[in-house]
Amino acid sequence: MMNKRLSKLCCELKIDSIDIEEKVNIKDIVDRVNGTLNTDISERKVYRRQKLIKTIVLITVLLILATTTVFAAVKADILKLNFIGDTAPYTDFVDTKKQSVTDGQYRLTLEQTLVSKYQVFVVYTVEGLTDEAIAKLMKEDYFGIGLSEISFEPKYGERATISNLTQGEIIESKTKTSRTFQLYSCSYFNEDDVDFILRFACMKEGKQITVPMKCNVESKEFILEGQPYGNAILRYSPLGIYFERNYKTQNEMDTELYFRMKNGEIKTCNDLADVLPGGRMNSYDVFDENLKLWRYGSTGLFYEITELSAFKSIIVGNIEYDIKDTTKIKPITIDEKLRPFELKPVIKDETTWIPVEALCSKLGAKYQWNEKTRSAKINYHDEIYILKDGSSVLLKNGEEFELFNPVCILKGQLIAPEYLAFGMHFKVQPKQEPWGSSERRRVGTYDIKDTVWVVTP
Repeated sequence: MMNKRLSKLCCELKIDSIDIEEKVNIKDIVDRVNGTLNTDISERKVYRRQKLIKTIVLITVLLILATTTVFAAVKADILKLNFIGDTAPYTDFVDTKKQSVTDGQYRLTLEQTLVSKYQVFVVYTVEGLTDEAIAKLMKEDYFGIGLSEISFEPKYGERATISNLTQGEIIESKTKTSRTFQLYSCSYFNEDDVDFILRFACMKEGKQITVPMKCNVESKEFILEGQPYGNAILRYSPLGIYFERNYKTQNEMDTELYFRMKNGEIKTCNDLADVLPGGRMNSYDVFDENLKLWRYGSTGLFYEITELSAFKSIIVGNIEYDIKDTTKIKPITIDEKLRPFELKPVIKDETTWIPVEALCSKLGAKYQWNEKTRSAKINYHDEIYILKDGSSVLLKNGEEFELFNPVCILKGQLIAPEYLAFGMHFKVQPKQEPWGSSERRRVGTYDIKDTVWVVTP
């Protein structure tokens, strides 16, 4: 009971929760409180008793904080780390069974895993157990444990594959002796639920954790026939998607992937899945010498966990496939405002910038300039965005998104850094990469002023 009161008091006083060592005798504290108040229980003043209990317990809490380094760090929530919206219905997807291994210098602990057939997330903690190990782990110039120090790979490599493995530190879970990280990949394929091995290179050989990779998340593969250069493939889980399609040339490459939602609304891939480069959305292209075609693939995580029942159909190019039976197809013409378009960037300081009003016109977004506040209001896909002249912050429904460079007025038009694309969920890429032609690069004929973007809503 007292442990619960201590926890409640810590919350009231905004003190991090703590682990109470056995040497702290709660009964002794209660007896001393009772003795200080009055030996006659019936004559106690309740409000004075509660006040004194809080005072003495607070002193005890502070003493414990001063004499122990055992703190309960902020517990990471693997679902909230990666997805917006209500994630509570999906807690059963997460395996929270902990495993630890130590070599006396470090302790490696597997905290949580979230696994589908095509995506995987792993949260782990590394704790230093000696002064030397702690110093190395906490070095200021040590930008997290790199992928050269941590290894996460299938126990039987021929039966499972993983690539584009990304890692980030969960800063709020950091303590004086430990750091917590998340590994994730959207380029993961493990049909046989093969176990993976988690290792930390700084630990002695043989110290490793076997990570169960059994999937309990609904996953499904759709074969989409009738495409110009062979079948397209869509692999779905509530966490994200994987998509493959053939193209004749690299210049044609784009997913042209859309979804009709249950309510009839058509959404682009970028509406639903994160497209941050090198992170939640990855892509690749491979030339097939036999078919003389390019195979383009992309993977990404949904912003919000999305059940299959939320979709009515899949649209690739100009063909719509019934989600319940993809052999049922029909032609469709996609609204031009949902399709990729060309946009000429503004050049400022030898850097490409987005002309905001011209962009909004082609996206079909409503653009309003307020001269009094020197700000633009953009209504796009039921979201409200605010850009202010001189500010490097994009407001999205009141929440801040960092653009890293301030928007500004140049020759009478508002321009914004390319990071605006990430905040508003569209993709920008050069129509022709300046490094794509060895001849142009060799003779130095590329000029940034020649840049033309392809914008994918």
